[in-house]
Amino acid sequence: MKGLKCKNGFNLKPILAILRTFLLVFTFFYNVSAKEVFKNPPSDYLKGASALDSLFSNKSIIIIRSCISNKVLDLSKGSKEENAQIILYEANFGLNQLWLTEKVEKGYIIRSLFSKKILAVNAEFSKEYPLIVQQDYTGKDSQLWLISGTADSLRILNKGLQKYLAFSKDYIITENYSVSLGQVWKLESLSKAQNETVSCDCPKNFEYIRNLMETSYPGFRDKVNPQTKSQYEQLRKLSVDKARTTKNSAICFKIIDQYLSFFKDNHVQFSMSDTYEYGFGQNLNPNQIQKFYAGSETLKMSENEVRKYLDSNKITVAPIEGIWQTQDGIYRCAIVRDKKDHKLFVGFILKADNIYWMPGQVKMNFIKQQDDLYTIYYYRKNHTIQKEKNIEYSTDNTFQAGNNNKWNKIYPIIKDSQQPKKAASKNADGFQLINLDNSTLLLSLPSFDFKNKSLVDNLIKTNHDKLSGTPYLIIDIRGNGGGADEIWYSLLPYLYTNPYKIIGNDYLSSKGNIDALEILINTYGKTEDAKVFLRSQIKRMKENPGKLLKFGSDGIVKLDAVLPNPRKLAILINNSCASAAEEFLLRAKESKKVVLLGQPTSGTLDYSNLIPGKFPCAAYNISYPFTRTRRSFLVDKEKIKPNIYLTSDQNWIEEAVKYLKRAR
Repeated sequence: MKGLKCKNGFNLKPILAILRTFLLVFTFFYNVSAKEVFKNPPSDYLKGASALDSLFSNKSIIIIRSCISNKVLDLSKGSKEENAQIILYEANFGLNQLWLTEKVEKGYIIRSLFSKKILAVNAEFSKEYPLIVQQDYTGKDSQLWLISGTADSLRILNKGLQKYLAFSKDYIITENYSVSLGQVWKLESLSKAQNETVSCDCPKNFEYIRNLMETSYPGFRDKVNPQTKSQYEQLRKLSVDKARTTKNSAICFKIIDQYLSFFKDNHVQFSMSDTYEYGFGQNLNPNQIQKFYAGSETLKMSENEVRKYLDSNKITVAPIEGIWQTQDGIYRCAIVRDKKDHKLFVGFILKADNIYWMPGQVKMNFIKQQDDLYTIYYYRKNHTIQKEKNIEYSTDNTFQAGNNNKWNKIYPIIKDSQQPKKAASKNADGFQLINLDNSTLLLSLPSFDFKNKSLVDNLIKTNHDKLSGTPYLIIDIRGNGGGADEIWYSLLPYLYTNPYKIIGNDYLSSKGNIDALEILINTYGKTEDAKVFLRSQIKRMKENPGKLLKFGSDGIVKLDAVLPNPRKLAILINNSCASAAEEFLLRAKESKKVVLLGQPTSGTLDYSNLIPGKFPCAAYNISYPFTRTRRSFLVDKEKIKPNIYLTSDQNWIEEAVKYLKRAR
């Protein structure tokens, strides 16, 4: 069938991003050029015939790409709910973007690989539900699609409505036949899409991240200075050399992650997709799967050798060392200390499924942070890697890692009386305000994630009389990794004693940051105001290449009144407090009512406001800080220190109560 084409490699997105005001003219151009070809809907749509039968067999794994936006059909938020919305999103090859085409008697079924539900039009459409949804298959015509054209230029007709799947103004709709390019789609097999649109060559991906950090990260000039430049250059050269020697995407992840660790910035968030290699093994037998993963890291020790090592080194063996097993019994691993690095512990397979994992293959690496807290590189079933921080070895001989998989220690078992005491890394469970006694309240705030804003606001509002009528308040934010500053705004009146100064940020003008804001316009710029703001920042950067630009004003905050109660406040902090939690502490420290107890914070604040990067390889994800503080006091370097230090063998809440009563 002739007509509008969406050719391989042709991407209209940059044109639309730059010349959005000319979109109508652009569309008109395509419409006029196509009128002679598409004067009427082709008859083979209505007959249910499809030229694609020879291109895609039943149950082929595909992505469905819009030719006008270059985005793909995406099951919003990975929902498995009936009538969950189908949207368009940047291709990342997650399971919620993968579909199965199944030929049935009356047309095609398009099934989500993630939820197993069917792409459908909601016949009972209302404001409550989106029009394009997923449903359990019942055979209704609204769930059947007639597909015609070629793989890179096709239309998709809903049999029930006799309308075409179309992209219009950031939404997926169905509409009557037109010559618009918005009705033209492209089907790509998973492997073909990955091969054509991504490069997982490790040197290319390392070069991308090196260039991004050197040109777009606002902290680069601070971190790579005359004192550290030589160290940085050595690490960069070593990383380049390592990248050239591997074709393993997980090992490449570790090379890039170790390079990024030089910057000591927890706001640089680098991760690996767990779905990237999903489709490779659909038609492979166990021997082929074993061969595919044969290049994984290994450590060769039998279980008898591990037990002998543990028994002969009882005095020096660390609590994390031993033989561990998942609760379902599928995996059994040994964890032993690395011979060259005393802070590194290697976990390798003793027993597994013998298909995806074989004895001797490294399943996890632990890097000791402090006490019994570890950073872990954890390999998932498909050997993609997940990095997690603050993994805790528990006194009940357990730890959780890899999407909360629980591991139990089966040898040697350490009795609770032999366990070292340690400070609590988290506060009381959940958001709550409770009475400790008739003069003291305990407010627990485990997170400042924006999704909890209404919960926190309501907790503070409904308890105003209690808060303003009780002399002592303990705020427990141990383990609070941050989120959004707006979460703690409702608390400020209870802390406030005097005006305080706020200092804004700067951001760096660079091509990488311009590209990131372009991504944000297409993904998070849901309102026109947000899009206008993002475009204004892009315009400023283009006019001032390579410069630091002002982002946010300095000022003085003055509230109307100082509340008599709470009279004294104690805030419990530890090294897991970060980002928005540290911003809250800077405000709290200005108050004459407040004292901080515990241990120093994480130091994750000076470079903030995360934006997305885009690796050549879809296996990797990166978000990095867009702004740099103008404060002279650097939290990342100095951390926020408590006024009163607490040790691991103290009960922190009891110590806070003692201090408040003593200080009155």
